[in-house]
Amino acid sequence: MSFVTGITINCNKERCNGGGIFRPIQVDAQHPIYQHGIVAPISKLVELPLLVYRHPSKDAGDKSLGNEIAEALMMGKDGKAIADFTNQPGSITIVRKDGKPLTRPAIEAIWMFNNYFLEQLEEDQRFAEKLLNRNDFDHFCEDYKEDRILQGHATFARLELPL
Repeated sequence: MSFVTGITINCNKERCNGGGIFRPIQVDAQHPIYQHGIVAPISKLVELPLLVYRHPSKDAGDKSLGNEIAEALMMGKDGKAIADFTNQPGSITIVRKDGKPLTRPAIEAIWMFNNYFLEQLEEDQRFAEKLLNRNDFDHFCEDYKEDRILQGHATFARLELPL
């Protein structure tokens, strides 16, 4: 059986229970992400489609199921998260649709690109929308990698670009 390396991004509740934020996970072909996963909207626009699976929860009204990273990753070009990811989305698992491994530094760079896009959207919608292409995404990731290395985050030295 073959596996793909993905990332689970824990919700606030899981983080408080010692689960950390990012957790690498080996995803097999039977994982529900392949039947119920949703392609993250901006990831599709920058030509790096990510499949996102929202973990089921029995505690739909539980405020500790917040996950601002999930909301940012599932945002559309209007700056709003798609349905099911706007209000207490819970923990999520993400894989690259192309089957290549997804690393913690890579998902962080993708998340930060989405945040950068949102900041630009608040300033100038036309400029922000022009960022949603592979070339600008790649340039952002290069700059982000360089900044993180300069800040002493050694794991970013191994981040292979382009993603």
